[in-house]
Amino acid sequence: MVPVDAPDRTQQLVGAETVLKEAHAIAGDGLLDFLVRHAAATASGHSVALAAIASDAETLGMRASAVDTRRMLGRAVARDSTHPTMSLWSAEATRRR
Repeated sequence: MVPVDAPDRTQQLVGAETVLKEAHAIAGDGLLDFLVRHAAATASGHSVALAAIASDAETLGMRASAVDTRRMLGRAVARDSTHPTMSLWSAEATRRR
């Protein structure tokens, strides 16, 4: 497991993905399956997979996750981000509404 204060953001994402995969192995499908897919796509920087995940989120009624995943993709493209995040929901965006 990666310490929370690990300096390398990518290393933190890999740690989060590992935890989610372990939880998925224990608990099964559903939301954990979605979270594992999102973590893997984020950690690898796979924008096509993230776009598909955003579409899946919208189909499932998870609009906040869909919007924030698309916003994350837009920011990554705009600045060629080297600091990926697993943005599934943005508290900051919600407070502004």
